[in-house]
Amino acid sequence: MIRLKNLAGLTVLAVLLHPGMALALDVHGKRVSLSADYQFLEDPQGELTLDMILEEPELYPFIDGAEEHPEGAFAPVWIRLQLNLDSAARQQSYYLFAHVENLFEIALYRPDGYGGYFETVTGNNHPAYSREVTAPRYGFLIEPGAEENIVLYMRVVSGLGINGFPWSLVEKSTYETNADTYYGFDVACLGAVAALLIFNALIAFSLRAPEYTFYCFYLFSVMMALLTLDGIAFYYLWPELPALNTRAPHTFNLLSASMRLLTIMYFLKSGGFAPRMHRCALGVLAMLGITLLLVLVFGVNKLPHYIATIAWAIAILFGFAICIQAVRQKVPMALSLLITLIVPGATAGLQAIITINNPHTSVFILQLAKVGFVVHTLLFSLCLATHMRLENTLRNRALHDSLTGLPGTLLLQEQFELAVSMAQRQGTQVAICFIDLDGFKAVNDRLGHAAGDQLLVEVAGRLQAELTRVDTVARIGGDEFVVMLSQVRDKGEVHQLARTLLHSIARPFDFEGNEVRVSGSIGVALHPLDGTDLEGLLKVADQAMYRAKRESKNAYIFTESMDAGEAAPLWRLAV
Repeated sequence: MIRLKNLAGLTVLAVLLHPGMALALDVHGKRVSLSADYQFLEDPQGELTLDMILEEPELYPFIDGAEEHPEGAFAPVWIRLQLNLDSAARQQSYYLFAHVENLFEIALYRPDGYGGYFETVTGNNHPAYSREVTAPRYGFLIEPGAEENIVLYMRVVSGLGINGFPWSLVEKSTYETNADTYYGFDVACLGAVAALLIFNALIAFSLRAPEYTFYCFYLFSVMMALLTLDGIAFYYLWPELPALNTRAPHTFNLLSASMRLLTIMYFLKSGGFAPRMHRCALGVLAMLGITLLLVLVFGVNKLPHYIATIAWAIAILFGFAICIQAVRQKVPMALSLLITLIVPGATAGLQAIITINNPHTSVFILQLAKVGFVVHTLLFSLCLATHMRLENTLRNRALHDSLTGLPGTLLLQEQFELAVSMAQRQGTQVAICFIDLDGFKAVNDRLGHAAGDQLLVEVAGRLQAELTRVDTVARIGGDEFVVMLSQVRDKGEVHQLARTLLHSIARPFDFEGNEVRVSGSIGVALHPLDGTDLEGLLKVADQAMYRAKRESKNAYIFTESMDAGEAAPLWRLAV
Protein backbone atom coordinates (compact mmCIF):
# COMPACT_ATOMS: atom_id res chain seq x y z
CA MET A 1 0.00 0.00 0.00
CA ILE A 2 1.16 3.56 -0.77
CA ARG A 3 0.21 6.33 1.63
CA LEU A 4 -0.80 9.67 0.07
CA LYS A 5 -0.41 12.71 2.33
CA ASN A 6 -3.23 15.15 1.70
CA LEU A 7 -4.18 18.01 3.93
CA ALA A 8 -7.50 17.70 5.70
CA GLY A 9 -8.36 21.20 4.48
CA LEU A 10 -8.01 20.14 0.85
CA THR A 11 -10.38 17.26 1.39
CA VAL A 12 -12.96 19.46 3.11
CA LEU A 13 -12.58 22.11 0.39
CA ALA A 14 -13.13 19.52 -2.33
CA VAL A 15 -16.26 18.31 -0.59
CA LEU A 16 -17.66 21.82 -0.25
CA LEU A 17 -16.80 23.20 -3.67
CA HIS A 18 -17.44 20.26 -5.95
CA PRO A 19 -20.96 20.52 -7.39
CA GLY A 20 -21.40 16.77 -7.64
CA MET A 21 -20.91 16.13 -3.96
CA ALA A 22 -24.63 16.52 -3.40
CA LEU A 23 -24.87 12.97 -4.77
CA ALA A 24 -24.42 10.61 -1.83
CA LEU A 25 -25.36 7.03 -1.20
CA ASP A 26 -27.23 6.08 1.95
CA VAL A 27 -25.84 2.74 3.07
CA HIS A 28 -28.32 0.38 4.69
CA GLY A 29 -29.11 -3.28 4.20
CA LYS A 30 -26.88 -6.22 3.40
CA ARG A 31 -26.11 -5.39 -0.26
CA VAL A 32 -26.09 -2.03 -2.02
CA SER A 33 -25.70 -1.60 -5.78
CA LEU A 34 -23.40 1.21 -6.90
CA SER A 35 -24.41 1.08 -10.57
CA ALA A 36 -25.85 4.62 -10.53
CA ASP A 37 -24.84 6.19 -7.21
CA TYR A 38 -21.38 7.31 -8.22
CA GLN A 39 -19.61 10.16 -9.98
CA PHE A 40 -16.91 9.86 -12.59
CA LEU A 41 -14.18 11.89 -14.25
CA GLU A 42 -12.58 10.68 -17.47
CA ASP A 43 -8.80 11.00 -17.77
CA PRO A 44 -8.05 10.04 -21.41
CA GLN A 45 -4.39 11.11 -21.17
CA GLY A 46 -3.82 9.38 -17.84
CA GLU A 47 -2.20 12.50 -16.36
CA LEU A 48 -4.34 13.18 -13.30
CA THR A 49 -3.47 12.34 -9.72
CA LEU A 50 -5.66 12.43 -6.64
CA ASP A 51 -3.72 15.42 -5.31
CA MET A 52 -4.49 17.38 -8.49
CA ILE A 53 -8.19 16.55 -8.26
CA LEU A 54 -8.42 17.52 -4.59
CA GLU A 55 -6.40 20.73 -4.94
CA GLU A 56 -8.34 22.12 -7.92
CA PRO A 57 -11.79 20.50 -7.91
CA GLU A 58 -13.27 23.25 -10.10
CA LEU A 59 -10.90 22.24 -12.93
CA TYR A 60 -11.87 18.60 -12.72
CA PRO A 61 -15.65 18.39 -12.30
CA PHE A 62 -17.14 14.96 -11.75
CA ILE A 63 -20.28 13.83 -13.62
CA ASP A 64 -23.20 12.01 -12.00
CA GLY A 65 -23.29 8.35 -13.01
CA ALA A 66 -27.09 8.44 -12.95
CA GLU A 67 -27.03 10.83 -15.92
CA GLU A 68 -24.13 9.53 -18.02
CA HIS A 69 -21.71 6.63 -18.15
CA PRO A 70 -17.97 6.66 -18.82
CA GLU A 71 -17.19 5.88 -22.44
CA GLY A 72 -13.44 5.37 -22.55
CA ALA A 73 -11.99 1.85 -22.57
CA PHE A 74 -8.31 1.26 -21.80
CA ALA A 75 -8.11 4.83 -20.44
CA PRO A 76 -8.24 5.86 -16.76
CA VAL A 77 -11.59 6.84 -15.25
CA TRP A 78 -11.79 8.38 -11.79
CA ILE A 79 -14.72 7.32 -9.61
CA ARG A 80 -15.94 9.09 -6.48
CA LEU A 81 -18.27 7.51 -3.94
CA GLN A 82 -19.76 9.25 -0.92
CA LEU A 83 -21.19 6.79 1.58
CA ASN A 84 -23.62 7.99 4.24
CA LEU A 85 -23.81 5.42 7.03
CA ASP A 86 -26.37 5.25 9.80
CA SER A 87 -25.46 3.98 13.24
CA ALA A 88 -26.28 0.35 12.36
CA ALA A 89 -24.20 0.49 9.17
CA ARG A 90 -21.22 1.92 11.04
CA GLN A 91 -21.14 -1.23 13.16
CA GLN A 92 -20.58 -3.40 10.08
CA SER A 93 -17.64 -4.13 7.81
CA TYR A 94 -18.21 -4.11 4.06
CA TYR A 95 -16.63 -5.44 0.91
CA LEU A 96 -16.54 -3.28 -2.20
CA PHE A 97 -16.84 -5.90 -4.97
CA ALA A 98 -16.56 -5.70 -8.76
CA HIS A 99 -19.08 -7.62 -10.87
CA VAL A 100 -16.71 -7.88 -13.85
CA GLU A 101 -13.22 -9.21 -14.38
CA ASN A 102 -11.71 -7.21 -17.27
CA LEU A 103 -10.27 -4.50 -15.02
CA PHE A 104 -6.65 -3.90 -15.91
CA GLU A 105 -5.79 -1.32 -13.26
CA ILE A 106 -7.64 -0.51 -10.03
CA ALA A 107 -6.37 2.03 -7.52
CA LEU A 108 -8.63 2.57 -4.50
CA TYR A 109 -8.10 5.57 -2.23
CA ARG A 110 -9.56 5.27 1.27
CA PRO A 111 -9.38 7.82 4.10
CA ASP A 112 -6.44 7.07 6.36
CA GLY A 113 -7.94 8.75 9.43
CA TYR A 114 -5.40 11.58 9.35
CA GLY A 115 -6.93 13.80 6.71
CA GLY A 116 -5.33 11.96 3.82
CA TYR A 117 -5.84 8.87 1.70
CA PHE A 118 -3.96 5.62 1.31
CA GLU A 119 -3.77 3.82 -1.99
CA THR A 120 -4.25 0.13 -2.82
CA VAL A 121 -3.38 -0.98 -6.36
CA THR A 122 -4.43 -4.21 -8.08
CA GLY A 123 -5.96 -5.36 -11.39
CA ASN A 124 -5.30 -7.72 -14.26
CA ASN A 125 -1.98 -6.01 -14.98
CA HIS A 126 -0.73 -7.00 -11.54
CA PRO A 127 -0.05 -10.41 -9.98
CA ALA A 128 -2.99 -12.10 -8.28
CA TYR A 129 -1.43 -11.73 -4.83
CA SER A 130 -1.99 -7.95 -5.12
CA ARG A 131 -5.69 -8.54 -4.44
CA GLU A 132 -6.79 -7.40 -1.05
CA VAL A 133 -9.63 -9.90 -0.72
CA THR A 134 -8.93 -13.59 -1.19
CA ALA A 135 -11.51 -14.10 -3.93
CA PRO A 136 -11.52 -14.51 -7.71
CA ARG A 137 -13.35 -11.17 -8.15
CA TYR A 138 -11.73 -7.89 -7.18
CA GLY A 139 -12.78 -6.60 -3.77
CA PHE A 140 -11.72 -4.20 -1.03
CA LEU A 141 -12.50 -4.11 2.66
CA ILE A 142 -14.36 -1.00 3.86
CA GLU A 143 -14.48 -0.46 7.65
CA PRO A 144 -16.51 2.66 8.50
CA GLY A 145 -15.70 2.86 12.20
CA ALA A 146 -17.14 6.04 13.70
CA GLU A 147 -17.33 7.94 10.41
CA GLU A 148 -20.84 8.87 9.28
CA ASN A 149 -19.69 9.97 5.83
CA ILE A 150 -16.90 8.33 3.86
CA VAL A 151 -15.62 9.60 0.52
CA LEU A 152 -13.81 7.03 -1.62
CA TYR A 153 -11.89 7.64 -4.82
CA MET A 154 -11.01 5.02 -7.39
CA ARG A 155 -8.91 5.14 -10.54
CA VAL A 156 -9.97 2.36 -12.94
CA VAL A 157 -8.63 1.24 -16.31
CA SER A 158 -11.07 -1.28 -17.75
CA GLY A 159 -11.59 -3.21 -20.95
CA LEU A 160 -14.40 -3.09 -23.45
CA GLY A 161 -18.05 -3.70 -22.74
CA ILE A 162 -18.28 -2.28 -19.21
CA ASN A 163 -21.36 -0.16 -18.73
CA GLY A 164 -21.43 2.24 -15.79
CA PHE A 165 -19.90 1.24 -12.48
CA PRO A 166 -20.61 -2.48 -11.97
CA TRP A 167 -19.69 -2.66 -8.29
CA SER A 168 -21.60 -3.44 -5.11
CA LEU A 169 -21.14 -2.80 -1.43
CA VAL A 170 -21.78 -6.02 0.48
CA GLU A 171 -21.81 -6.66 4.20
CA LYS A 172 -18.85 -8.81 5.13
CA SER A 173 -21.07 -11.30 6.96
CA THR A 174 -23.44 -11.53 3.99
CA TYR A 175 -20.55 -12.17 1.61
CA GLU A 176 -19.14 -14.90 3.81
CA THR A 177 -22.58 -16.53 4.04
CA ASN A 178 -23.14 -16.50 0.28
CA ALA A 179 -19.56 -17.31 -0.75
CA ASP A 180 -19.91 -21.06 -0.18
CA THR A 181 -23.13 -21.18 -2.19
CA TYR A 182 -21.61 -19.13 -5.01
CA TYR A 183 -18.51 -21.30 -5.20
CA GLY A 184 -20.68 -24.40 -4.93
CA PHE A 185 -22.44 -23.30 -8.11
CA ASP A 186 -19.06 -22.65 -9.70
CA VAL A 187 -17.77 -26.10 -8.85
CA ALA A 188 -21.01 -27.78 -9.99
CA CYS A 189 -21.09 -25.94 -13.33
CA LEU A 190 -17.42 -26.39 -14.10
CA GLY A 191 -17.57 -30.01 -12.94
CA ALA A 192 -20.48 -30.67 -15.30
CA VAL A 193 -18.59 -29.16 -18.25
CA ALA A 194 -15.46 -31.14 -17.30
CA ALA A 195 -17.47 -34.38 -17.08
CA LEU A 196 -19.00 -33.72 -20.51
CA LEU A 197 -15.51 -32.99 -21.84
CA ILE A 198 -14.14 -36.31 -20.59
CA PHE A 199 -17.18 -38.25 -21.82
CA ASN A 200 -17.06 -36.72 -25.30
CA ALA A 201 -13.27 -37.07 -25.47
CA LEU A 202 -13.64 -40.82 -24.95
CA ILE A 203 -16.27 -40.94 -27.71
CA ALA A 204 -14.08 -38.86 -30.02
CA PHE A 205 -11.13 -41.17 -29.37
CA SER A 206 -13.17 -44.30 -30.10
CA LEU A 207 -15.17 -43.04 -33.10
CA ARG A 208 -12.56 -40.76 -34.69
CA ALA A 209 -15.47 -38.47 -35.63
CA PRO A 210 -14.26 -34.90 -36.39
CA GLU A 211 -17.39 -33.27 -34.96
CA TYR A 212 -16.72 -34.90 -31.59
CA THR A 213 -13.07 -33.83 -31.69
CA PHE A 214 -13.97 -30.20 -32.42
CA TYR A 215 -16.70 -30.34 -29.80
CA CYS A 216 -14.18 -31.50 -27.17
CA PHE A 217 -11.95 -28.52 -27.97
CA TYR A 218 -15.07 -26.34 -27.77
CA LEU A 219 -15.88 -27.67 -24.30
CA PHE A 220 -12.30 -27.14 -23.16
CA SER A 221 -12.20 -23.55 -24.41
CA VAL A 222 -15.62 -22.84 -22.87
CA MET A 223 -14.47 -24.22 -19.53
CA MET A 224 -11.32 -22.08 -19.64
CA ALA A 225 -13.36 -19.02 -20.68
CA LEU A 226 -15.65 -19.50 -17.68
CA LEU A 227 -12.65 -19.88 -15.39
CA THR A 228 -11.10 -16.75 -16.86
CA LEU A 229 -14.22 -14.59 -16.77
CA ASP A 230 -14.81 -15.54 -13.15
CA GLY A 231 -11.23 -14.69 -12.22
CA ILE A 232 -10.63 -18.23 -10.98
CA ALA A 233 -8.03 -18.99 -13.65
CA PHE A 234 -5.94 -15.92 -12.80
CA TYR A 235 -6.22 -16.48 -9.09
CA TYR A 236 -5.43 -20.20 -9.08
CA LEU A 237 -3.83 -21.18 -12.43
CA TRP A 238 -1.50 -18.35 -13.44
CA PRO A 239 -1.33 -15.86 -10.53
CA GLU A 240 2.17 -14.67 -11.49
CA LEU A 241 1.38 -14.02 -15.17
CA PRO A 242 -0.72 -10.86 -15.51
CA ALA A 243 0.24 -10.52 -19.20
CA LEU A 244 -1.38 -13.89 -19.86
CA ASN A 245 -4.41 -12.89 -17.84
CA THR A 246 -5.08 -9.82 -20.00
CA ARG A 247 -5.04 -12.01 -23.13
CA ALA A 248 -6.86 -15.04 -21.73
CA PRO A 249 -10.54 -13.88 -21.98
CA HIS A 250 -10.38 -13.01 -25.68
CA THR A 251 -8.09 -15.95 -26.44
CA PHE A 252 -10.50 -18.54 -25.08
CA ASN A 253 -13.56 -16.73 -26.45
CA LEU A 254 -12.06 -16.74 -29.96
CA LEU A 255 -10.98 -20.35 -29.59
CA SER A 256 -14.45 -21.41 -28.40
CA ALA A 257 -16.10 -19.53 -31.29
CA SER A 258 -13.80 -21.31 -33.77
CA MET A 259 -14.45 -24.76 -32.33
CA ARG A 260 -18.19 -24.06 -32.10
CA LEU A 261 -18.35 -23.10 -35.77
CA LEU A 262 -16.29 -26.14 -36.82
CA THR A 263 -18.55 -28.43 -34.78
CA ILE A 264 -21.66 -26.96 -36.44
CA MET A 265 -20.12 -27.31 -39.92
CA TYR A 266 -19.19 -30.96 -39.44
CA PHE A 267 -22.32 -31.80 -37.46
CA LEU A 268 -24.62 -30.52 -40.22
CA LYS A 269 -22.19 -31.28 -43.09
CA SER A 270 -22.65 -27.77 -44.44
CA GLY A 271 -20.48 -28.50 -47.48
CA GLY A 272 -23.27 -30.71 -48.80
CA PHE A 273 -26.37 -28.50 -48.56
CA ALA A 274 -24.70 -25.05 -48.64
CA PRO A 275 -21.27 -25.24 -50.34
CA ARG A 276 -20.97 -21.47 -50.79
CA MET A 277 -21.83 -20.81 -47.15
CA HIS A 278 -19.37 -23.55 -46.18
CA ARG A 279 -16.58 -21.77 -48.05
CA CYS A 280 -17.51 -18.49 -46.36
CA ALA A 281 -17.36 -20.26 -43.00
CA LEU A 282 -13.81 -21.36 -43.79
CA GLY A 283 -13.01 -17.68 -44.40
CA VAL A 284 -14.53 -16.78 -41.03
CA LEU A 285 -12.35 -19.43 -39.39
CA ALA A 286 -9.28 -17.94 -41.06
CA MET A 287 -10.28 -14.50 -39.74
CA LEU A 288 -10.66 -15.93 -36.23
CA GLY A 289 -7.25 -17.55 -36.46
CA ILE A 290 -5.58 -14.28 -37.52
CA THR A 291 -7.38 -12.34 -34.77
CA LEU A 292 -6.38 -14.93 -32.19
CA LEU A 293 -2.75 -14.66 -33.28
CA LEU A 294 -2.87 -10.85 -33.02
CA VAL A 295 -4.35 -11.04 -29.51
CA LEU A 296 -1.66 -13.47 -28.38
CA VAL A 297 1.19 -11.42 -29.85
CA PHE A 298 0.11 -7.84 -29.15
CA GLY A 299 -2.56 -8.10 -26.46
CA VAL A 300 -6.00 -6.50 -26.58
CA ASN A 301 -4.89 -3.01 -25.53
CA LYS A 302 -2.76 -2.44 -28.64
CA LEU A 303 -5.38 -3.63 -31.13
CA PRO A 304 -8.28 -1.61 -32.58
CA HIS A 305 -11.20 -1.51 -30.19
CA TYR A 306 -13.66 -4.38 -30.43
CA ILE A 307 -11.67 -6.25 -33.11
CA ALA A 308 -11.69 -9.46 -31.06
CA THR A 309 -15.33 -8.98 -30.06
CA ILE A 310 -16.39 -8.34 -33.66
CA ALA A 311 -14.55 -11.45 -34.89
CA TRP A 312 -16.20 -13.50 -32.13
CA ALA A 313 -19.66 -12.10 -32.95
CA ILE A 314 -19.26 -12.82 -36.69
CA ALA A 315 -18.40 -16.45 -35.93
CA ILE A 316 -21.36 -16.82 -33.57
CA LEU A 317 -23.79 -15.28 -36.07
CA PHE A 318 -22.40 -17.36 -38.92
CA GLY A 319 -23.03 -20.50 -36.90
CA PHE A 320 -26.65 -19.41 -36.50
CA ALA A 321 -26.86 -18.68 -40.24
CA ILE A 322 -25.67 -22.20 -41.11
CA CYS A 323 -28.22 -23.70 -38.70
CA ILE A 324 -31.07 -21.62 -40.12
CA GLN A 325 -30.13 -22.62 -43.66
CA ALA A 326 -29.97 -26.25 -42.55
CA VAL A 327 -33.46 -25.97 -41.02
CA ARG A 328 -34.74 -24.55 -44.33
CA GLN A 329 -33.11 -27.46 -46.17
CA LYS A 330 -34.68 -29.92 -43.68
CA VAL A 331 -31.31 -31.28 -42.58
CA PRO A 332 -31.81 -33.84 -39.77
CA MET A 333 -31.24 -32.45 -36.24
CA ALA A 334 -30.78 -28.88 -37.54
CA LEU A 335 -33.73 -27.47 -35.58
CA SER A 336 -32.61 -29.17 -32.36
CA LEU A 337 -29.13 -27.73 -32.78
CA LEU A 338 -30.53 -24.24 -33.45
CA ILE A 339 -32.54 -24.35 -30.21
CA THR A 340 -29.44 -25.56 -28.37
CA LEU A 341 -27.43 -22.60 -29.66
CA ILE A 342 -30.10 -20.14 -28.49
CA VAL A 343 -30.07 -21.35 -24.85
CA PRO A 344 -26.91 -19.59 -23.53
CA GLY A 345 -27.84 -16.26 -25.09
CA ALA A 346 -31.37 -16.49 -23.69
CA THR A 347 -30.22 -17.24 -20.15
CA ALA A 348 -27.53 -14.54 -20.24
CA GLY A 349 -30.11 -12.01 -21.43
CA LEU A 350 -32.54 -13.09 -18.72
CA GLN A 351 -29.85 -12.70 -16.07
CA ALA A 352 -29.01 -9.22 -17.35
CA ILE A 353 -32.68 -8.15 -17.27
CA ILE A 354 -33.21 -9.46 -13.74
CA THR A 355 -30.02 -8.07 -12.25
CA ILE A 356 -30.22 -4.53 -13.69
CA ASN A 357 -30.52 -2.20 -10.70
CA ASN A 358 -31.43 -5.13 -8.46
CA PRO A 359 -28.84 -5.41 -5.70
CA HIS A 360 -30.68 -8.19 -3.88
CA THR A 361 -30.45 -10.78 -6.64
CA SER A 362 -30.08 -14.37 -5.44
CA VAL A 363 -26.95 -16.43 -5.98
CA PHE A 364 -28.79 -18.61 -8.49
CA ILE A 365 -29.72 -15.59 -10.63
CA LEU A 366 -26.11 -14.39 -10.52
CA GLN A 367 -25.11 -17.79 -11.90
CA LEU A 368 -28.02 -18.09 -14.35
CA ALA A 369 -25.91 -17.44 -17.45
CA LYS A 370 -23.42 -20.07 -16.33
CA VAL A 371 -26.18 -22.59 -15.63
CA GLY A 372 -27.62 -21.83 -19.07
CA PHE A 373 -24.25 -22.53 -20.63
CA VAL A 374 -24.03 -25.87 -18.84
CA VAL A 375 -27.51 -26.73 -20.14
CA HIS A 376 -26.34 -25.64 -23.59
CA THR A 377 -23.31 -27.96 -23.51
CA LEU A 378 -25.47 -30.83 -22.23
CA LEU A 379 -28.02 -30.32 -25.02
CA PHE A 380 -25.18 -30.01 -27.53
CA SER A 381 -23.82 -33.36 -26.33
CA LEU A 382 -27.27 -34.92 -26.67
CA CYS A 383 -27.59 -33.51 -30.19
CA LEU A 384 -24.25 -35.04 -31.13
CA ALA A 385 -25.19 -38.39 -29.60
CA THR A 386 -28.57 -38.41 -31.36
CA HIS A 387 -26.92 -37.37 -34.61
CA MET A 388 -24.37 -40.15 -34.31
CA ARG A 389 -27.10 -42.69 -33.54
CA LEU A 390 -29.07 -41.48 -36.57
CA GLU A 391 -25.99 -41.77 -38.78
CA ASN A 392 -25.35 -45.28 -37.46
CA THR A 393 -28.96 -46.21 -38.22
CA LEU A 394 -28.69 -44.86 -41.75
CA ARG A 395 -25.34 -46.55 -42.23
CA ASN A 396 -26.75 -49.80 -40.88
CA ARG A 397 -29.61 -49.56 -43.36
CA ALA A 398 -27.15 -48.90 -46.16
CA LEU A 399 -24.97 -51.84 -45.15
CA HIS A 400 -27.75 -54.35 -44.52
CA ASP A 401 -30.50 -55.84 -46.65
CA SER A 402 -33.82 -54.34 -45.60
CA LEU A 403 -35.76 -57.61 -46.04
CA THR A 404 -33.53 -60.22 -44.42
CA GLY A 405 -31.31 -58.02 -42.26
CA LEU A 406 -28.25 -59.70 -43.77
CA PRO A 407 -25.17 -57.67 -44.72
CA GLY A 408 -25.23 -56.11 -48.16
CA THR A 409 -22.39 -55.71 -50.64
CA LEU A 410 -20.73 -52.79 -48.80
CA LEU A 411 -20.59 -54.59 -45.47
CA LEU A 412 -19.51 -57.80 -47.21
CA GLN A 413 -16.58 -55.84 -48.64
CA GLU A 414 -15.58 -54.65 -45.16
CA GLN A 415 -15.87 -58.16 -43.73
CA PHE A 416 -13.87 -59.55 -46.67
CA GLU A 417 -11.00 -57.14 -46.04
CA LEU A 418 -10.90 -58.13 -42.37
CA ALA A 419 -11.03 -61.84 -43.25
CA VAL A 420 -8.20 -61.51 -45.79
CA SER A 421 -6.05 -59.64 -43.28
CA MET A 422 -6.58 -62.37 -40.70
CA ALA A 423 -6.00 -65.14 -43.26
CA GLN A 424 -2.68 -63.61 -44.31
CA ARG A 425 -1.52 -63.55 -40.70
CA GLN A 426 -2.63 -67.14 -40.05
CA GLY A 427 -1.66 -68.65 -43.41
CA THR A 428 -5.24 -69.70 -44.26
CA GLN A 429 -7.62 -69.03 -47.17
CA VAL A 430 -10.97 -67.30 -47.63
CA ALA A 431 -13.75 -69.03 -49.58
CA ILE A 432 -16.53 -67.19 -51.43
CA CYS A 433 -19.66 -69.25 -52.09
CA PHE A 434 -22.05 -67.62 -54.57
CA ILE A 435 -25.56 -69.08 -54.05
CA ASP A 436 -28.58 -68.75 -56.34
CA LEU A 437 -31.93 -70.36 -55.51
CA ASP A 438 -33.39 -72.87 -57.98
CA GLY A 439 -37.16 -72.64 -58.45
CA PHE A 440 -37.63 -69.33 -56.66
CA LYS A 441 -39.40 -67.67 -59.60
CA ALA A 442 -42.01 -70.42 -59.62
CA VAL A 443 -42.79 -69.76 -55.94
CA ASN A 444 -43.25 -66.06 -56.67
CA ASP A 445 -45.50 -66.78 -59.63
CA ARG A 446 -47.62 -69.39 -57.83
CA LEU A 447 -47.94 -67.97 -54.30
CA GLY A 448 -47.15 -64.28 -54.76
CA HIS A 449 -44.38 -61.93 -53.72
CA ALA A 450 -45.27 -62.10 -50.02
CA ALA A 451 -44.53 -65.83 -50.05
CA GLY A 452 -41.33 -65.17 -51.99
CA ASP A 453 -40.20 -62.61 -49.43
CA GLN A 454 -40.93 -64.99 -46.55
CA LEU A 455 -38.99 -67.71 -48.34
CA LEU A 456 -35.96 -65.42 -48.70
CA VAL A 457 -36.11 -64.57 -44.99
CA GLU A 458 -36.24 -68.25 -44.03
CA VAL A 459 -33.39 -69.13 -46.39
CA ALA A 460 -31.31 -66.35 -44.82
CA GLY A 461 -32.01 -67.77 -41.36
CA ARG A 462 -31.05 -71.30 -42.42
CA LEU A 463 -27.79 -70.14 -43.98
CA GLN A 464 -26.85 -68.15 -40.88
CA ALA A 465 -27.58 -71.15 -38.67
CA GLU A 466 -24.96 -73.24 -40.49
CA LEU A 467 -22.10 -70.75 -40.10
CA THR A 468 -19.63 -69.98 -37.34
CA ARG A 469 -19.30 -66.50 -35.83
CA VAL A 470 -16.28 -65.68 -38.01
CA ASP A 471 -18.13 -66.47 -41.26
CA THR A 472 -20.52 -64.15 -43.10
CA VAL A 473 -23.66 -64.58 -45.18
CA ALA A 474 -24.87 -61.66 -47.31
CA ARG A 475 -27.74 -61.04 -49.69
CA ILE A 476 -26.53 -59.19 -52.77
CA GLY A 477 -29.76 -59.05 -54.75
CA GLY A 478 -32.94 -60.97 -55.67
CA ASP A 479 -32.49 -64.61 -54.70
CA GLU A 480 -28.68 -64.41 -54.66
CA PHE A 481 -26.69 -64.94 -51.48
CA VAL A 482 -22.97 -65.00 -50.75
CA VAL A 483 -21.42 -67.05 -47.97
CA MET A 484 -17.87 -66.11 -46.99
CA LEU A 485 -15.82 -68.65 -45.05
CA SER A 486 -12.90 -67.27 -43.08
CA GLN A 487 -9.90 -69.28 -41.88
CA VAL A 488 -10.19 -72.11 -44.46
CA ARG A 489 -7.30 -74.53 -43.94
CA ASP A 490 -8.15 -77.09 -46.64
CA LYS A 491 -10.70 -77.58 -49.40
CA GLY A 492 -12.42 -80.36 -47.50
CA GLU A 493 -13.92 -77.80 -45.11
CA VAL A 494 -15.50 -75.99 -48.06
CA HIS A 495 -16.86 -79.25 -49.54
CA GLN A 496 -18.48 -80.11 -46.23
CA LEU A 497 -20.04 -76.67 -45.76
CA ALA A 498 -21.30 -76.51 -49.38
CA ARG A 499 -23.12 -79.84 -48.95
CA THR A 500 -24.53 -78.65 -45.61
CA LEU A 501 -25.84 -75.45 -47.20
CA LEU A 502 -27.48 -77.35 -50.06
CA HIS A 503 -29.15 -79.75 -47.60
CA SER A 504 -30.42 -76.82 -45.53
CA ILE A 505 -31.87 -75.00 -48.55
CA ALA A 506 -33.47 -78.18 -49.92
CA ARG A 507 -35.55 -78.85 -46.80
CA PRO A 508 -39.22 -78.04 -47.46
CA PHE A 509 -40.71 -74.71 -46.43
CA ASP A 510 -44.23 -74.22 -45.16
CA PHE A 511 -46.22 -71.19 -46.26
CA GLU A 512 -49.82 -71.03 -44.99
CA GLY A 513 -50.17 -74.80 -45.26
CA ASN A 514 -48.44 -75.01 -48.64
CA GLU A 515 -45.25 -77.04 -48.82
CA VAL A 516 -42.66 -75.24 -50.88
CA ARG A 517 -39.38 -76.69 -52.09
CA VAL A 518 -36.42 -74.94 -53.66
CA SER A 519 -32.78 -75.85 -54.08
CA GLY A 520 -29.54 -73.98 -54.54
CA SER A 521 -26.70 -73.75 -57.03
CA ILE A 522 -23.31 -72.73 -55.62
CA GLY A 523 -20.14 -71.48 -57.26
CA VAL A 524 -17.03 -71.48 -55.04
CA ALA A 525 -13.93 -69.28 -55.41
CA LEU A 526 -10.89 -69.27 -53.11
CA HIS A 527 -8.69 -66.37 -52.09
CA PRO A 528 -5.90 -65.99 -53.12
CA LEU A 529 -6.02 -68.93 -55.55
CA ASP A 530 -8.83 -67.55 -57.75
CA GLY A 531 -8.36 -63.83 -57.13
CA THR A 532 -7.27 -61.23 -54.61
CA ASP A 533 -10.19 -58.80 -54.57
CA LEU A 534 -13.84 -59.40 -53.74
CA GLU A 535 -15.17 -58.12 -57.06
CA GLY A 536 -13.03 -60.56 -59.03
CA LEU A 537 -13.86 -63.48 -56.76
CA LEU A 538 -17.60 -62.77 -57.00
CA LYS A 539 -17.35 -62.63 -60.78
CA VAL A 540 -15.69 -66.03 -61.19
CA ALA A 541 -17.87 -67.59 -58.46
CA ASP A 542 -20.95 -66.27 -60.27
CA GLN A 543 -19.78 -67.90 -63.49
CA ALA A 544 -19.25 -71.20 -61.69
CA MET A 545 -22.70 -70.96 -60.09
CA TYR A 546 -24.37 -70.49 -63.49
CA ARG A 547 -22.60 -73.58 -64.81
CA ALA A 548 -23.86 -75.58 -61.81
CA LYS A 549 -27.39 -74.27 -62.40
CA ARG A 550 -27.23 -74.93 -66.13
CA GLU A 551 -25.86 -78.46 -65.90
CA SER A 552 -27.48 -79.85 -62.78
CA LYS A 553 -28.99 -77.55 -60.13
CA ASN A 554 -28.83 -78.44 -56.43
CA ALA A 555 -25.05 -78.66 -56.90
CA TYR A 556 -21.83 -76.78 -56.27
CA ILE A 557 -18.66 -76.31 -58.29
CA PHE A 558 -15.21 -74.87 -57.59
CA THR A 559 -13.91 -72.19 -59.92
CA GLU A 560 -10.53 -73.91 -60.20
CA SER A 561 -12.25 -77.06 -61.54
CA MET A 562 -13.63 -75.02 -64.43
CA ASP A 563 -10.22 -73.58 -65.21
CA ALA A 564 -8.55 -76.98 -65.07
CA GLY A 565 -11.16 -78.49 -67.37
CA GLU A 566 -11.79 -81.48 -65.11
CA ALA A 567 -14.17 -84.14 -66.39
CA ALA A 568 -16.38 -84.17 -63.28
CA PRO A 569 -16.48 -80.60 -61.96
CA LEU A 570 -19.90 -80.83 -60.28
CA TRP A 571 -20.73 -82.09 -56.83
CA ARG A 572 -24.46 -82.66 -56.81
CA LEU A 573 -26.60 -83.22 -53.73
CA ALA A 574 -28.44 -86.53 -53.83
CA VAL A 575 -32.22 -86.12 -53.47
